[in-house]
This record gives sequence, C-alpha cells and structure tokens, in this order.
Amino acid sequence: MQLLTSANGFIEELAFAPDGRALSAAVAYQSPFLWDIPTTAAPKVLAEYARGAHSLAFSAGSGIVSWITAQKRIEFERDTGDEREVQLLDNPQERLNSQALTGPDSWLIVRTVETSLRFRIRCYIPDGSGAWEEKWIVGPAANLRGVVMAATDSTRFFTWEESSAENNAEKPQLVTRSCRSGQLLEAVQLPVTNVFKLAARRDGSEVVLPHNSFLHVWRPGEKPQKIKTGVRTHFRALAYHPSGHYLFAANNDNTIRVIETASWSVVKQFKWAIGRLSAVAVSPDGTLAAAGGEKGQVVVWDLDL
Repeated sequence: MQLLTSANGFIEELAFAPDGRALSAAVAYQSPFLWDIPTTAAPKVLAEYARGAHSLAFSAGSGIVSWITAQKRIEFERDTGDEREVQLLDNPQERLNSQALTGPDSWLIVRTVETSLRFRIRCYIPDGSGAWEEKWIVGPAANLRGVVMAATDSTRFFTWEESSAENNAEKPQLVTRSCRSGQLLEAVQLPVTNVFKLAARRDGSEVVLPHNSFLHVWRPGEKPQKIKTGVRTHFRALAYHPSGHYLFAANNDNTIRVIETASWSVVKQFKWAIGRLSAVAVSPDGTLAAAGGEKGQVVVWDLDL
C-alpha cells in the first residue's frame, strides 16, 4: 500500500495509464497531479488551473494525459514535459464540457455547449500528425445537455442526456451511441436527476449509474435494474475491474466496497483513513486499485481477487 498526497481538496477523479505505470488525479479547484507508479516521490503538478480540471484521459500508448479546464482541452506529454492546448472548436461561442477516449481505436468524444444553450457531441480521430480530425457531429439539440460519459473498448459508449431548463420537453435518458457514427443505438429512461457519474464494462455490455445508495444497472437489450446492495451510505464513484466481475465503489465514508456483479453483493471491503472517499480507479491489468478522499490523499494498493 502507498499513500500519495496531492493538494488539499476533494479528489474528484483518478485515472491509471493503460500501461499501469502512471496515475493521475483531478482535485477540486486545483491543478491535475501525476505520479509514476510505484513511487516515493512527490507528484508532478500539471500547470496551474484555478478552476480545476476534469475528464482525465490517457492516450492508448500512455504517453499523454489530457483533461478539460475552463472549456479547453490540455495535453501533457510525459516524456518531454511539454504541455499544450488542443484547439478542437472553430466557433468561439462553443465550449468544451467533457471528453472521453473510447472505442477500440481510442477516438476522442467531446460534449460541447454554445452560449445559446445548444449542445453537441463530437468525435475526433488522430490525423497522423499529432492533431485531431473531426469524424462526426450529433446536434445541436437541446436534449443533448449533460457532461457524463462512460467509455468502453467496444464500438459503443454511454452518455446521460437531458434537456436544458429552458426546454424540458424531453425526459432524461441513459443512452448508448455508436463510436463510429454517433448514432443513438438504444436509450432508457430512469427516475433520477443530478446524474454525476457513470461506469461501464470495457466490453460495452453493461453500464451502472449510482443514485444515493442505489445502483441502476443497464445491459442494452434488457430492462434496467435498480439494485440495493445493502450499503446505506451514498455512492460517490464507481470503477469496474477489467474482468467485469467486480465493481469497486467509493462511498461517502472511508470504505471502498467490492461488489460482485453476478449477485450484486458486497464481497470485500477496504477501509482507508483518508476521510470521505470521492474517487476510485482500477488499473487496466487489474492488479492495482486507487482511492482518493476529501483531503487530497490517494491510497494505491495491490489487488488479489
């Protein structure tokens, strides 16, 4: 077990590099942080961002970590230490809300908003020179509002979509879309609001939406399920083990719970004295887990499942 320290504040996101040799953390109202794994050194502070960073994503080769801050996409190259803003949008009225690298080819999906409250989902693919080329656009549409996405390694990804307050004719939906075209493949309505997290199996077969102390589980082609795991505290973050057989849950206490996805029962617990937990991640090879809490601390530990 290793205890890592970033900056005072809630750890909002954690992301392992695909090779498992780096871990990045997004901290509320702070810069992103980056550690080599394993490490005893202080983290790299990735520039200064008063508004904080979110939507952490590593490139497929692990050499670049990116994030969204103040409606801009930033890339940090680990080998050189170079940092650059990536210009994706031509319209100055349109701003980035979130991003994810998804699909078998790690295409870049972003969600955007215009000042007129029109929303889009856009897809970009590498152009061969280190930049991005636009592949497709969905929208603009009022009911594409939202920032929550869940990436997969399959040809589908998941989003939470709802209308803006000015146009609430469309009911909120949990949606799966094609990575190749953005086409809506299937959608379900759920009786929830204020959705802030999604987690999906890497094969795209299942997605989970946390709401208070319940989990809403959806396998496309089937009806969604509302799962009560026996946990009384509220879920704050979720991460699948790469096998898909386990779901790691960070609750608003000091415990990470491992939920077996066949029975949706808690099979193991890890208690960490770093305050209320707010983020969790599992390494792509399934050998490490990381949890972040309210004081800017991160615990990394070995898994034996």
